[in-house]
Amino acid sequence: MGVCGPDPKVEDLGSPRKQPYPMDALPISYAAQQFRKLIGEKTPYRVVHEPQARNTRPYDSRPTCEGHNNCMPICPIGAMYNGSYSVYHAEAAGAKFVPNAVVYRIERDSANKRVTAVHYYDPDKGSHRVTGKYFVIAAHCIETAKLMLFSADEQSPDGIANSSGHVGRNMMDHTGVQVSFISGDKALWPGRGPLETNVIDNFRDGDWRNERGAYLVHMVDDNQVDLATQLAIAKGYVGRELEEQIRYLASHTVRLFSHNEGLADPDNRLTLSKTNKDILGIPHPEVYYKLPEYTVKSCEHTRGLFRDLIGLMHGTDEEWTPGYFPQDHPAGSTIMGTDPTDSVVDGFCRTHDHENLFIASSSVFSSVGTGNITLTVAALALRVADTLKKELAHA
Repeated sequence: MGVCGPDPKVEDLGSPRKQPYPMDALPISYAAQQFRKLIGEKTPYRVVHEPQARNTRPYDSRPTCEGHNNCMPICPIGAMYNGSYSVYHAEAAGAKFVPNAVVYRIERDSANKRVTAVHYYDPDKGSHRVTGKYFVIAAHCIETAKLMLFSADEQSPDGIANSSGHVGRNMMDHTGVQVSFISGDKALWPGRGPLETNVIDNFRDGDWRNERGAYLVHMVDDNQVDLATQLAIAKGYVGRELEEQIRYLASHTVRLFSHNEGLADPDNRLTLSKTNKDILGIPHPEVYYKLPEYTVKSCEHTRGLFRDLIGLMHGTDEEWTPGYFPQDHPAGSTIMGTDPTDSVVDGFCRTHDHENLFIASSSVFSSVGTGNITLTVAALALRVADTLKKELAHA
């Protein structure tokens, strides 16, 4: 993937890592440097480097990050990892990808112990059957659960691998808080460099987690000219004063958001729609989700921290994202566990019900911490791959 980060001997991030990251950390942007001086050097809040899957040297035929500041959702030069690179490597190793294939049925043997085939539609709704020794569902948490539920039949009336009744349950997300404001202190000039290099990590763990969730705070280093222009126009500035205000506001705008810990709740679940279907006749997923009180209390604490930071930076013109700020990191729906009566997969992501069916997805998460979920998904996928290699070697 190409992961960069600080040397743990120089900057302790509180992880068990002993060796340096594969690549040196990203250079701290000007805005991040100013934020560290204003907050990290004058308060008890710990502002640290954030490791990330971004090249700080040429790697995997991809260039070094040039700090273009428009790397979401896709890096314009390929310095930041995305899933397509893994596809290229898989194809080079002999994997076959079938584009525009929508799997709609999972077939089992007569004993209902092993999966024997999957069926998929092509764009014209032509049906195809694919057999194999092992099967891995890697369709993210929503589509994975939807497929497993839709594969119900007389053999498995509640869906595939669902003897526990937990397929579709225990859904989670990274919920957060977001605010932007105008710093009354020195100009930060955000927008020069990668979008994120700094995080506040004081609240990732503590005894208080018995009562409320942990969280991680990001100082976002994106260009603020658009927001500054809207704010200056709303204040009534025109002509030269408008230009001066845009320059001032763009250089002083600070945006903060958080990743707040979530807990698995069986009542937060996905079901199949009884009324809405897609063009192939597959039911739409319907999700019921109520934010856990544990996460609500965490977000309340985050708002208090943000108000403190705004005060420390003599901030004005606060703009809070209404309600809660979703991070679009959904997880859960085929939860991992040791007890087949209340979970769907074991610690190796193998379904309890079918010995040759694995799930490589955020759907197996049993909780959501404070970091972006991608690296954990990758680690679980590697665990599935290692398991398959060992078993196929002895098959």
